[in-house]
Amino acid sequence: MEKKITEKQLKFLSEFLNRKGYENDETKLELMDHLICEFEEKGNGNLSEFLSHKLEFIRSYKQKHQNIISLVYKRELIGEFKKYFLNLDKIPITLISLLVMYFVTTNFNSKVTLIITIISFACVLAYIYSIVFFTKKFIRKTTSMVALTSIIWLPSSFIYLPKEFYNFLLTHKTLYILFWFVAFIINLSAASYIKRKKEVIKTKYQHLL
Repeated sequence: MEKKITEKQLKFLSEFLNRKGYENDETKLELMDHLICEFEEKGNGNLSEFLSHKLEFIRSYKQKHQNIISLVYKRELIGEFKKYFLNLDKIPITLISLLVMYFVTTNFNSKVTLIITIISFACVLAYIYSIVFFTKKFIRKTTSMVALTSIIWLPSSFIYLPKEFYNFLLTHKTLYILFWFVAFIINLSAASYIKRKKEVIKTKYQHLL
């Protein structure tokens, strides 16, 4: 059974990190978040002993934590993408998307198909930006949230692909449907992942602040 860290231990941890050169900024908060989660999951209740085994990690955290967070988010995003093919609650969305794309591509001319494709990408991207925008300023500036919003480059990249690329695919309808389908599911995956992860980040920071 996990043991929750006490208020006294929280104060001790904060002062310990101050002595190690961490000020009361987002880096310290994120390091505290990581240490608290691991301590509650794996610790034996002795915080001093736990920290004695984490000294090297604490010293190197400032340089490494951004890369670690970004890597974790990328892996989790891949997992989110897989859910649209494996989870029963998401498979209907996947099938409906594929059917709509097949219908549009085979029943409309290339110009209309391209417009509908771009609109589908833009709608999901606008939703993602709204998730980020309606977030408290402090949370938006945290390293975790900055790393999370960096995922936006992936769905936004499909909108900025050159027109020649789309025109080429439109001459091969099967390839076009496949591209549109995969790209759209990636967009949906990014949107659902960012929304869920944002709530996790908010909850963690509310606990620490």
